[in-house]
Amino acid sequence: MATVANGEDVKQVHREPHPFVSKDQISSFVGKTIALVGKVDRVEDNVLLMKTADETQIKIIKFRASPEKFQSGAVMEIRGIVNKDSTISFGEYTQYDNEFDLTTWEHMLGYYHGMCRDLCLK
Repeated sequence: MATVANGEDVKQVHREPHPFVSKDQISSFVGKTIALVGKVDRVEDNVLLMKTADETQIKIIKFRASPEKFQSGAVMEIRGIVNKDSTISFGEYTQYDNEFDLTTWEHMLGYYHGMCRDLCLK
């Protein structure tokens, strides 16, 4: 499994199983590789600030991609490892179409991690 310890970078998160999560599930995946889809708010130094459909802010730390690709409002999938403080250590990203329906996506994740939780990676 990819790990973050003693300043190591997140490595090869695309090779790890990574369930999609919303803000409601992040705390259940501490130390695990996940994928989060959200809208870019802004980049500050090596921190990427994302927003969920309800405008909740999610902090992505150890950000090392090109900030020019992360324009405010862009929809991105971030893959990384969840930290104890519910931040995510950046691993990789995929840009989505800005017409992506984030509200419906998050509603589906609630269903997936609720009624269908036995199908989920743990």
